[in-house]
Order: sequence, then structure tokens, then C-alpha cells
Amino acid sequence: MYDSVTLTVLSNIYNGIKRGYEYSLFKKVLIKISKVFKYLSKGSWFVRFFTSDRKILEESLFYKLYCKFLDNVYKFIKYFNKAANRWKENSIIYIIISRLFKDKRKTQDTFHIFLMFFGLTLLFLNIFKGQIFVKTNILSIFIVFISLLGIKNGYEEGIKESLILKFIKGFVSIDEGGRK
Repeated sequence: MYDSVTLTVLSNIYNGIKRGYEYSLFKKVLIKISKVFKYLSKGSWFVRFFTSDRKILEESLFYKLYCKFLDNVYKFIKYFNKAANRWKENSIIYIIISRLFKDKRKTQDTFHIFLMFFGLTLLFLNIFKGQIFVKTNILSIFIVFISLLGIKNGYEEGIKESLILKFIKGFVSIDEGGRK
């Protein structure tokens, strides 16, 4: 990396500018201007306000009220968490969610089933509205196809026997028979 011609040229340019600034009239003028500002701001309350070591924000009433509010929110969440942990063993929702997201495989299957039903819902809503050849239908068919590729283990038999899937296959399949 250090043998690069571009880096060598840029490094030499930087070093040249740095050497040029070190002994320049511009630097001497800036030093004089900064000394004038330091002299003028010696007794200024405005400068002392912004350069003091005091923590003005932390001493303000708004900050104290904000901290109290956040403490109360945290206490409420902590109390709610304790109550939820006591009741979770008997909760139907907790049992269902813990089964749906038990491990990586179950989480992936849950995600793909959600995608499949999302795509099918979008497709059927558009068909019932009379919008058959629109971009959202193509997208929803693509979503259903991707979700069907991801679903494995135990759902394949149910999907093969699904009336909805048979309807979609019949809708998009090409009829090779018929009149000649």
C-alpha cells in the first residue's frame, strides 16, 4: 500500500503544504488575530459561560425533569417485565410465540409462511379489485414463489394438497390439449 504512486504524491503534496504553512505570513496573521480575541474576551461573561467547567445542561431544571421521567419509565418497564415473567408460563400467546421461534429452522419457517400468506393476500385482494395484470401481482407471485422455496420439513405435503396452490397452478399452467 505504501508503494503506491498516488499515496506518495499525495503525501508529498501534504508535506509541502504543511512546510509552507509553518513559516507563512498567513499563520503569523492568524496568531496575532487569536491573541487579540483572547485579550478582548478576558473579562467576558459570555465567553466564561461557554468555556466554564460547570455542567450547565446537567444543572438545568429541564434536564432534571427529563431524567426523572426516564427513571419512572424505566421503573414501569421493570415492573411490567416482572409481572410478565410471572404470568408467561400460563400465557397462550407466549406458548405460541415460543413454539414459532423455537430455533433457527422454526423461525425461518415462520418467516416464510408469513411471506407466503402476505403474498397470497396481496394477490387475491388485487384480483377481487379487478386488477389482474398489475406490477403488485407480479411482485406477490414472486414473494409466494420465494417463500415456497424456503419452506421445508413437514409443510411440503400440506402445500402440495393445498387448494389455493392447485388453483394458482391451474391458473398459470398452459393447456396443451384442446381443439386442433
